[in-house]
Amino acid sequence: MASILYYLRQDNRKTGTNLWYGKAYTTGTANLEYIAERIQQNCSMKKSDVLAYLTELVELMGEKLKQGYKVQLGKLGIFSLGLKSKGAIDKKDFKPSEYVKGIKVNYQTTNTRSDGVTTRATLHDVSFVQTPYPFVGKN
Repeated sequence: MASILYYLRQDNRKTGTNLWYGKAYTTGTANLEYIAERIQQNCSMKKSDVLAYLTELVELMGEKLKQGYKVQLGKLGIFSLGLKSKGAIDKKDFKPSEYVKGIKVNYQTTNTRSDGVTTRATLHDVSFVQTPYPFVGKN
C-alpha cells in the first residue's frame, strides 16, 4: 500500500473561509532518466531502449493532445488539453490572441468498477500520512 504525504493549509485570504484543507506534498521529481533506469531494472529492456520509447511517448502524447484527442495511459488516467481564458462580453469579440491566457494539461483518473462500486484507480489501495507544513514561516 502506498502512502500519500499531505500537509494542512488554512484558507486565510480576505475572501476565504478560514477552513483547513489537505494539500498533497511532493518529495521530488521522477524524470524520464530515472523512470527508464527503474524500468530497466524490472525488465529485459536496456535503459537506452526504454528512453527511446518514453521519449516517443511524450512526443506522441503532445501531438495527439494538440490534435484534440484525449490520451489514456492505462490505469494511470486520461490526459486532455484545456484553456485558461478570460471572458468576452460578446461572443464575436472573443479573439484567442487577446483572451486565451494559457494552455493546460488536464488529468483525470481512470475509473474502475469492482463489485458494483466505482473507484478512482489512483486512489485505490493508498493511505494518507500527514507531514508538517513544508513552507517555513507560513501558516
